[in-house]
Amino acid sequence: MKFEYRLKYEECYETFYFLGIKWEERKRNILAALLIVIGVVMLFGFYRDSRKIHYFFIAILDILLLYYLIYVPALKAKKGAKKVSRQGGTYKIELTADGKVRTGNECVNLKGDPDARVIETNTIFAIRPDRIHTFCLPKRIMTEKEMEEVRKILKGIRFLKQNR
Repeated sequence: MKFEYRLKYEECYETFYFLGIKWEERKRNILAALLIVIGVVMLFGFYRDSRKIHYFFIAILDILLLYYLIYVPALKAKKGAKKVSRQGGTYKIELTADGKVRTGNECVNLKGDPDARVIETNTIFAIRPDRIHTFCLPKRIMTEKEMEEVRKILKGIRFLKQNR
């Protein structure tokens, strides 16, 4: 299957954002709630007895971890999307039935890396075959039949479906 398209900023952002998040949404929400509770308890402990300065430092560390969990993926996605959007251009990708992606002279095997991931949202297929390459296939350029074919090809990879 061959695709030729131009990416929008929103598609780039969505690709980098979802691929930048390492954990499932449920795990992230549980961890964020836990960090918030720990932070509040530590600040309350420091408020009750300000001589226990270690409560304050634990709360600061907790806030930094929460910031890293919530905001860092969004900041990285914004940076990557700006970079790709500035380059502009038309992208040509060929997705083969045996799980390879060809772009010009380069060919990447989707099933060769244990870190390979595919995320499907309502608007894109975000494909990361390895740590170096990232591909975004917008659904707006595909028919329903092509989307089913792409899903079939990508089934062998860690396929994560995100409804957004």
